[in-house]
Amino acid sequence: MRPVKLQAQGFGAFREPTEVDFEGVELFALVGPTGSGKSTVIDAVCFALYGSVPRYGNKGSVAPIVTMGAIEARVSLTFEASGRRYIATRVVRRGKQGNATTKEARLEAVDGEVLAGSVSEIDGAVEALLGLTFDHFTRAVVLPQNEFARFLHDKPAARQDLLIKLLGFDVYERMMHRAGAHAAEQETALKLAELQLEGLVDCTPEQLEVWEQWVAVYEELRKEVRAARESLTGLERDAAAAGELARREREIVKRLEQVDVPVEVAKLAHDREHAARLLEEASAIATDAAHGAGAAQDALAALGARDPLVAARAAHRELDEIRAAHAEAVARVTEIAAGVAPAVAAVHEAEAAVESLRVAHAAHALIGALAVGEPCPVCDQPVAKIPKHKAPAAVAGARKRLDAAKTAEQRAREQAAAAKQSADELTARGRALAEQVKAAPDPAQIDQQLAAIEEAAKAAEAARATDAAARKREADARTAVGTIDARLQKAAATFRSQRDALVQIGAEPPPEQGDLASDWPALAAWAEGEVTSHVGAATTADARAGELLEAREEQLGALAARAREAEITVRSPVTPDGLADAAVEAEHAAIAARQRVKEGIKTRGKLERENEKTRAEIQVARELARLLSARNFERWLVAEALELLVDGASVRLREISDGQYSFAFEESSRDFLVVDHRNADERRSVRTLSGGETFQASLALALALSDQLADLAADGAARLESIFLDEGFGALDPDTLETVAGTIESLGAGDRTVGVVTHVRELAERMPVQYKVTKGPRTAAVERVSR
Repeated sequence: MRPVKLQAQGFGAFREPTEVDFEGVELFALVGPTGSGKSTVIDAVCFALYGSVPRYGNKGSVAPIVTMGAIEARVSLTFEASGRRYIATRVVRRGKQGNATTKEARLEAVDGEVLAGSVSEIDGAVEALLGLTFDHFTRAVVLPQNEFARFLHDKPAARQDLLIKLLGFDVYERMMHRAGAHAAEQETALKLAELQLEGLVDCTPEQLEVWEQWVAVYEELRKEVRAARESLTGLERDAAAAGELARREREIVKRLEQVDVPVEVAKLAHDREHAARLLEEASAIATDAAHGAGAAQDALAALGARDPLVAARAAHRELDEIRAAHAEAVARVTEIAAGVAPAVAAVHEAEAAVESLRVAHAAHALIGALAVGEPCPVCDQPVAKIPKHKAPAAVAGARKRLDAAKTAEQRAREQAAAAKQSADELTARGRALAEQVKAAPDPAQIDQQLAAIEEAAKAAEAARATDAAARKREADARTAVGTIDARLQKAAATFRSQRDALVQIGAEPPPEQGDLASDWPALAAWAEGEVTSHVGAATTADARAGELLEAREEQLGALAARAREAEITVRSPVTPDGLADAAVEAEHAAIAARQRVKEGIKTRGKLERENEKTRAEIQVARELARLLSARNFERWLVAEALELLVDGASVRLREISDGQYSFAFEESSRDFLVVDHRNADERRSVRTLSGGETFQASLALALALSDQLADLAADGAARLESIFLDEGFGALDPDTLETVAGTIESLGAGDRTVGVVTHVRELAERMPVQYKVTKGPRTAAVERVSR
């Protein structure tokens, strides 16, 4: 794993968004004052990958990483592993009670492939990608403060587990499990193959010979059935033809016996002749009656139309009535006109009386015209009060008499006008009627002509009745002829049906003469004579059909017996085609069985050879699993790796300690020892070293492990492409510091990234890239400075 870019916000000292660019950097130093946030950068790298920070201990404790006063911490690390780039992102949110939990976590390749999308998935995905757990990562890649000597002081078992993981020695354990699984798989395959061999127990050369013989038997039977099928078909065809001949002869007999002359055929001819004579007579009478009806109608038409005469006679009668009424109306007008003059005189007299009384009582009339407040018409003074004055009784009576006189006058005039209007209307109607009858005959002539028309109409009606009766008689006679003709046609159809039925089956009845009464008896006599010969022909044909079928059944039975002898199931009814199909089916089954035995013999040999090979593979796999399952094998591998690691670390430690110390490994305790070359090469525990000496020894081991891991590891093991040293280099003297700085520089020159966290200016200045961490009022900041 090599870091490419780190982004953090709300994480420890970095409240504001902060980005650290590691692109192209192989050797760098994180520098800055104490508490500025140098170690926080390494913490952020660890947290982005594993969700935990080494110095906070408990992996589930994430609250301390959130910046004080912030509610969320966000960390994203872009890194490279095995030549491919990935992004690991985690987001922590603080709750209301001060606790914090990881809410978002994902691991994805920069090309978009998502390896993990949740908190539960990302830890396993990171471990699988890097090949390291969090604990191994903090002992081999990130060496945090106060944890630098962990690998040096680890218990042998813990150190062995780390080396197994780092060096990929667990591949041998996987090999052991794979060998065991392979042995189990092969044992299962062997059992299946043995079961398959049990199913091939009949696949022997002897059984193959048996099936060869059966194939020959079925082939011979098939050929025999094929050869006999033509003969059997011919017998069946001839029997069918004889049966058809017998059926046709019986059908002829049946139809001959159906010929029957109805008794009514002779009577129908007589009835037809009688009905024709009656129709002829009725037609003649109908013709005469039609002529008589036509003549009577012509005579009636010659007398002219009756309606104009009736209308003229009515006009004469109405004119006489109008003339009498007109005379009475004129007398009435004269009488009424004489009464109008007295009524007018009475009105004038009443008016004079009223005027005389008005003058005599003018004051009373004036009172009626007064109104309060209005000027008086006499004195022109305003009227203060209307005086009370009752009208005289004589005036009222005179006015009533005047009104009555006027009403009487009006009534007389209206009666006179009505009488005159009635007389005028009668005068106008009389003139119209006189004009209407001017050209018409007189009433006597009209009455005479109407009498003649009435008599002619009665004669025409009688002639029409006679004509209708004659036509009905003719229709009845025609219906009777039609009924007899229909019966004759039905009888003729029955005759033709009987005769045609005989012709259709090949009989030759006598020809028709055109007379049903003679043709039908002749056909019946001929049919009676033909019955005997056709009955004999049918009997002979039936016998022949029976003989042919018996011969066919005998031949077919022999073939069926041959088939049964050959163990063939013969289905009922037995037919040539059925036997042929059964023989072919049996032959095909025998051929298939023969082929199965042939293939089974081959398969059996192949399985037996493969089983021998499988047993050998099982033995090898079991032995390999047994050898790899021994714990000593893994301990031996680790011991060999530790021996090489101690040799490399000794070289580093002698350089750092100015030749005073080197490493040794004690097999019995499986622990590190230090060799003190300035004290007669004394060997003692690494736990006896001082703090500075322990740092030198731990650094030598870390550098050796990083330097030699690629050579020691198995294929596919984790690669330590980065190492981060977070420890106080201030405890080193100048010469040792110079040696350590040179060693770190040479380590960073390889294909890896090396970073140190230090306060030592001399060491920092030796690094080609420095990341200067400064702490401001609100947040820390990181600046990349290249030398």
